[in-house]
Amino acid sequence: MAGPCLALPAKDSATVKVATIKEKDFTDRTINIPGQGRIRGFAPGFFGSSGRYIIADDSTFSAFDLDDRKWPRPSAIDSLLRQKAPVAWMRFHFKLDSSVADDAITMRVRIPGTATLWLDGEQVMNTSFTSDDRPHGGSFALDTTAILEFQLGRLARGVPHVLALRVSSNTGRNALQDAVVWLYRPSAIADLHRHAMHNGVFIGVNAFMLLMALIFWRMDRHDRIWPWFAGLLGTNAFIAFTDLLEYMSLGLTTDTRDRLTDMGDFAWSVPIALSVMILLVALGRDSRKKMLLYSAAALLMCGIMVLGKTVALDNEGLFAQFEWKAWAQLGLLVLLGLVGFLWLLVDAIRYGWHAFRSPGFIKWIGAGVLLSLLAPVLPGIIAIIIAIVAHVENASPPAGLTTSMAYVSHVAVPLSIIVSLALRSAFQNRLLARQRDELDKEVHDRTAELKLERDRSENLLLNILPQEVAEELKQKGSADARHYDQVTVLFTDFKGFTSMSEQMPPGELLTELNACFHAFDDIIARYGIEKIKTIGDAYMCAAGLPDPYHAGPVDVVQAALDMQAFIGERRRQRQAAGAFAFEMRSGIHTGPVVAGIVGVKKFQYDIWGDTVNTAARMETAGEVGRVNISPATYARIKDAPGLRFIPRGGVEVKGKGTMEMWFVERA
Repeated sequence: MAGPCLALPAKDSATVKVATIKEKDFTDRTINIPGQGRIRGFAPGFFGSSGRYIIADDSTFSAFDLDDRKWPRPSAIDSLLRQKAPVAWMRFHFKLDSSVADDAITMRVRIPGTATLWLDGEQVMNTSFTSDDRPHGGSFALDTTAILEFQLGRLARGVPHVLALRVSSNTGRNALQDAVVWLYRPSAIADLHRHAMHNGVFIGVNAFMLLMALIFWRMDRHDRIWPWFAGLLGTNAFIAFTDLLEYMSLGLTTDTRDRLTDMGDFAWSVPIALSVMILLVALGRDSRKKMLLYSAAALLMCGIMVLGKTVALDNEGLFAQFEWKAWAQLGLLVLLGLVGFLWLLVDAIRYGWHAFRSPGFIKWIGAGVLLSLLAPVLPGIIAIIIAIVAHVENASPPAGLTTSMAYVSHVAVPLSIIVSLALRSAFQNRLLARQRDELDKEVHDRTAELKLERDRSENLLLNILPQEVAEELKQKGSADARHYDQVTVLFTDFKGFTSMSEQMPPGELLTELNACFHAFDDIIARYGIEKIKTIGDAYMCAAGLPDPYHAGPVDVVQAALDMQAFIGERRRQRQAAGAFAFEMRSGIHTGPVVAGIVGVKKFQYDIWGDTVNTAARMETAGEVGRVNISPATYARIKDAPGLRFIPRGGVEVKGKGTMEMWFVERA
């Protein structure tokens, strides 16, 4: 509707007080509505001298052009409230500034009785009021709250308008005393719900991270960042909770809410001090003295806030009689608080910048602290820039920026610490994995080296001892001597070795001897014969031990023939080259022996018995290039295919008398 001009006598028109409602009245002021919470809006008391009240009842009081200049003003409300008046009228003169948006506003009236509302002389109560207890017609019973919504776009800007409200109380008390009126936009309720949601998110995020921080602190007591991080999260959650209490009661009494919100206001310096202490730990500059200093500073700032509020609200105490002292004390507290705030702020920025410029993961913590300090003032800075660049008065920051910065202010430091710790943990895990891989590789290499050394030791031991004897020695630490009934022993010896060693260089002689014995080792290995030992130029081996079925007399004879063939071929080659060459005798005998290990150091596997001596006599009684065997050996191999035996008849043997002997060769 278009607002009509307020028609009053010209001579008195200057005395009509008209309040101007501006856009900022809906955004900069707050009201506390029971059942809803604290939202942005204002009460008609804001109208000031433009409001008029009367204890009377007349239907003409709703007229737009009623001359109400003689009605009592708000300054006389106390005297009106002392009168017993169940019915009263209120009239408010106002005009809308051009800055007011063309959306809806809500007028909420609370009175235990009935109420009727006129806007510019037109009854509007029964058209758009919403209430569960609303009756049909122009008035309604109101047990709790009735709501009227109307479009500001319907009202002309810059011209006077009149709100006329008739209230009737059913409590028997003064109707003015029971009536409460608020003006706000419906979007303020949505803003309240969004604010509650955001604070709920802040509380939930900080509470969840607080729980995780406490768990990690319990798991790793050596990491000093966790207790300060837990303190920061707990403080942030508490401040967000107290901020929520400023807008919603959450079932708490007013006194409890006031105490909690005061505590939240007093704790504003604690997150900054905790941020500084976290930065000190991250930078490795923390010390017991510094931690105590910043903890004391945070507590001192809280104490200053408490004392400041106590002094400011103390209207009946000591300072009521000496007001200048109260102001002096309050000023001193403000100065101390400002100095402490600047000190904490400068240290937070300084250490945050150092952390941000540092290599590694702590740069995230520095960035989080700097963002949390910048976020609260960033919307205002952007609004100022917009106002300067676009030449706009009362410029506001972009939509959503304030909310986004509130999130940044609340969660920047916790999230940055979480990111930093997560990156550090990932890096440590990769480092541990690399160290584990390196350790596994080292263990693998060392195991391979040990296996190689073990194999070398095994091979060396097997070169000294038979495999069965070596296994027994490893298991028991000793090896028992054993008797074998049928063992074939081979002896070889080089002719003229002693005189040859006196004429030749030792190195050349040893090289040739080693070449021959190396060939002998290969030959007996092919036949499964066990090497016993070498004594100078003599070579001794045996078959039938330690496994009696591994090799027999035929294998020994074949090995001896191969040895003679090797020596003969090598002699021809060396003589053709003009070098010396060995000539060899060999003898074989079969019979019982005792085999075992001799001594406890430098183990040597050896065999004893007359069989060994007889084999040595067979070698001595033999001829160069021939294989000489005893009767016992002949008896066991005489029927072997591929062999030819040349009887030698009786040959005198030292210590044995005359013995039959045979030369053996391949057929």
